[in-house]
Amino acid sequence: MRILQFSGGLDSLATLWMLKETWDSLTVVWVDTGAAYDETHELMARIKKLPIADFVIIRSDQPKWTAEHGFPVDVIPVRLTGIGHTIHKTVGPRFQSYLMCCNANIWGPMTEAMNRLGATIVYRGQRKAEKKTAPIASGHVHEGIRYEFPIEDWTREQVRAYVEERCPDYVPEYYRSDEDSSRDCWDCTAYLEDNAKRISVLSGPKKEVVRHRLNLLDRAIYDEHMNIMEVLRHGTKPNQPNYH
Repeated sequence: MRILQFSGGLDSLATLWMLKETWDSLTVVWVDTGAAYDETHELMARIKKLPIADFVIIRSDQPKWTAEHGFPVDVIPVRLTGIGHTIHKTVGPRFQSYLMCCNANIWGPMTEAMNRLGATIVYRGQRKAEKKTAPIASGHVHEGIRYEFPIEDWTREQVRAYVEERCPDYVPEYYRSDEDSSRDCWDCTAYLEDNAKRISVLSGPKKEVVRHRLNLLDRAIYDEHMNIMEVLRHGTKPNQPNYH
């Protein structure tokens, strides 16, 4: 079975249209984390109507996961991880590495789906020039599945030009207003080097949810930073952080 791992971003759109001549034998798979944007749901509904062999939705539960394990972040105060709460008896917010959250709600469920669906070739819109990529190259074979990255050597500019020419009606509008990554979970508090614009244009209540969580993180990081500075400046015993 030939499968395209699809996020709805520019790279996966470009890859989908590059494979257009093989749509009749191509299965498109998307992971719905339970925190997807409304516009992402709308895009997936349109992709499902294309003359492809099949469109499969894999479901995870990011809201439940983050309630149990904490908010995903780029910088993590260890005392406020799940195990940190247990060991230190910490009272306050809980955080987790974004790698842990993405693996539990996107990468892991997608990998399980590839095996369950019997994938033999998996296509992905991965490019060498991206800041974050899986550590494999196009043509890599793992557990009988060959991974193909048709736009591996493309630049972002080439991708943008290609989708604007081949499928302009499917390009999410937010890509035309300074955003440059796919919209996965609306409440994500990580990937801030890419997500500042995304967070700034959230609707009022959703923006406040994300800003509140980031304020909690900022306070937690500040408390740990003050402990570091206390040792560096005076060599005295740090204060117990007061998370709130």
